[in-house]
Amino acid sequence: MFMSEVIQVAFQVPIDDLRRLDATVPDEFPSRAAALRSILDAWLTDRRSLEIDRQLERGYAEVPEATATTAALSDAAIEGLRAADLDW
Repeated sequence: MFMSEVIQVAFQVPIDDLRRLDATVPDEFPSRAAALRSILDAWLTDRRSLEIDRQLERGYAEVPEATATTAALSDAAIEGLRAADLDW
């Protein structure tokens, strides 16, 4: 990662939250900054995943109703499977 790709961010957190973070850092992360970067990355990844889920949901909701041709093909496929008497 190049220095031009990162920016230092200063922010305030409640002291109790900082103490809880600092208590877990030695077990899981090399530093407080690494822990915060990991937490931020996980949060952003989760948000992106949720957005993709929402987009998929909207896309499936927008699928038009089956046309007569689609319905006929679907019915024919189902009848073909029934006629095949498959032992699943």
